[in-house]
Amino acid sequence: MYAAQNDHALITTIGFDVDTFGFILQGFQAEWELTPIERSDVNPNGEPRLGAHSLNAAGGLGLVCIIFTHA
Repeated sequence: MYAAQNDHALITTIGFDVDTFGFILQGFQAEWELTPIERSDVNPNGEPRLGAHSLNAAGGLGLVCIIFTHA
């Protein structure tokens, strides 16, 4: 939805328009891309795979927004 830049869809789903989501994403993206997600099923001594997220930063932030707006 963010890639489509559709205000109506984004507001309906997460409560933010495209510009607001983009502003929040600027700060969120650096943390998302540079912070490994700790998991118990991997080698703790292995190198982090920072680019191996299942979601990109916009998808991760969208999921967080959905969780908090629908909780």
